[in-house]
Parts: sequence; C-alpha cells; structure tokens
Amino acid sequence: MTARQVLSNLQDRVRQVVGYQRISDTIDDEEEIAHFTSWESCCKILDPEPRPKGKKVGAIALWAGEANCLNDPLEGKALLLFVQETSQMVTDLPSYVTGKYGRHPAPVDRQPDYDQVDQPHVEMTTWLDLRSILRNIYGPPENFVPDLPVSGPITASNAYLVSFCREADRLDLWRAYGGNAADGVSLVMPLREAIKRVTNAWSFYRVAYDDRSKARAWAVLYEPLKRAFDYGMTVGLPRDKWLASIRKILSPVLFLFKHGEYRSEREVRLMHSFSRVGHAEVNPNGRGTFIRTDEFFLDSPRCRLILGPTCEKPKRKAAVLQTYLAERFGKRAPTVQRSAVPFQ
Repeated sequence: MTARQVLSNLQDRVRQVVGYQRISDTIDDEEEIAHFTSWESCCKILDPEPRPKGKKVGAIALWAGEANCLNDPLEGKALLLFVQETSQMVTDLPSYVTGKYGRHPAPVDRQPDYDQVDQPHVEMTTWLDLRSILRNIYGPPENFVPDLPVSGPITASNAYLVSFCREADRLDLWRAYGGNAADGVSLVMPLREAIKRVTNAWSFYRVAYDDRSKARAWAVLYEPLKRAFDYGMTVGLPRDKWLASIRKILSPVLFLFKHGEYRSEREVRLMHSFSRVGHAEVNPNGRGTFIRTDEFFLDSPRCRLILGPTCEKPKRKAAVLQTYLAERFGKRAPTVQRSAVPFQ
C-alpha cells in the first residue's frame, strides 16, 4: 500500500465520522439557526465595504473562518482529550467504551435513543494504544490546541467554519457575542431553508457534546489512524511532514465535538467540504484565512433579526437594519425584533 492510499483510507473514515454529524433536510420546519454577532459585525455583514466591482447588492454571504482563526482556546481539543481522560480509568471503563459498536449508528438529526447495538466498541489495549498514537501526533495534552497563524500542533486548513445556535434568543450567547451589555444582534433563519440554499461544497453539521459520540468517532477512526501512523514510522518518511499530513486530515472531525459543559450551546456549524478551496473567494488577514460562503443567509421566508436585550437606541438601530435589508430583499426583507429574554 502506498502512502497516498494510506492517507486516502484515513480521509475516507474521517468523511464517515463527519457524515454522522451532518444535518439532512429531513428536519422539523420550525427549527431555526441563529448567528450571534456584535452590532458592528452585523452592519458589515449586511452592508460590506467595498462592494465587489460590478456586483449588484443581493443576498448576504458570510465569511467562514479557518478553524485556526477561532477565538476559543478549547476548540479542537475535546475529542483528543477524551482519549487521554477516559483511558486513565483502567479498571472501570464506562459502557460507551466497552459496549458493542453497531454498523449503523443512530441518526444525529435528533438526540439519539441509544441501545446496545449502537454502543461503540474499543478494547482496553486499543484505547491505550490510541492514547499513545495521539501523544506522538499532537504532543502532550497541554499542546492539544489549534494552530496559531504561525505555529502550533494542529494544522486546521481543511476546516472552514461558521457557527450558529439552534436557539435564536439566548442570554448566555448575548453576553458572549454581544458584549457585557448584550448589545449585539442575532440573525435568524429556518434551518431547512438554509440547507436548501447551500451548494455541495458546504454542509451543516451538529456539534456533539456527549461521550458516546466521541467514543463512536474513535471506534471508526482507530484502525486507519494506526495504519497511517505506523506506515510513516516504518517506511522512514520525514516524520514532521507525515504527522502534519495526518493532523490536516483529522482536522474537520476535531471541530465537530465539544466538551459536555457546552451542551447548552446547541451549536450547528456550516463547514466547507474537504476539497480544496478552489475558486472560493479568499480573504487573508492578520488573524488567519477566511473564505466566502454561498450567498444564502437570510434569503428565505421567516428570517428575522433580533436586537440584544440591552441594545442602546433600539429604534434607531432597527431603522438602520431595515434600510440595509430593504435594499437587498425588498418586500421579502426580514423583520427586526427586540430580544425577549430578561437581562440582569
């Protein structure tokens, strides 16, 4: 087997795991996604400057940040740390590790009703071997963080992401994305309509927070990952270059799993496909690289914008937003509302 075939097999398994998290269009019509952002960023999204030459004002597109541009230091860490933390329970591994792994895992478009056949199977020796492999690929657990633009253990250039929440008006997200005064904006649209409007290069994925989903991911990834790691070590390929190739392939998986303490976020991520960025519009800046998404956002019925609960001068800001929206969507312009959550 050649080096190309070994890496291709690993990438196929990565696609399989990522596919478990993909959200299909067989969802409830009432489900929504919301992109929380600051007032300033919202205005730039709705009225970008400078406008492309010769391009009429139309549907809104977002910028997907390369995964190493994300501002959360815990991003890309939960799935790796899960192996380190769980494997320490040598005499009492949980059932989600010792149970039987099914051929067809439960759908992820709803909270899975797990049964015995859906429990992933990872032997004790396998789990400990996996921990050793990951330490060799990524270094010690304290280094399990995404790349900074110039250095770091994870190469994330295969993952471009935009984050959404499945709740449109959440106090904790107002505080996180709208500043301490919750003076931000939530841009909301039906999830089904968003899925219909993105091309094959983009898909929506559910972020998983539960340990069983993480164990299932590693149950699928272990064999091709071990084969790729062993191949590079035995054939005598340049170690750093080979491990960097493995990290790049694994990258999209890492950003679809988070620690259970963030479960309330109910995050959905729009992610670019595994293919090269190709013709996508690229925008490098001081923090990293961003690519332009499809023009889909807010371009469907039942979209709306929500101003944060302590928004200053809400009537003026609502008028500004309505002007931007009317210019793009005419009579189909989304409505502008005020947050209904109590803020203290």
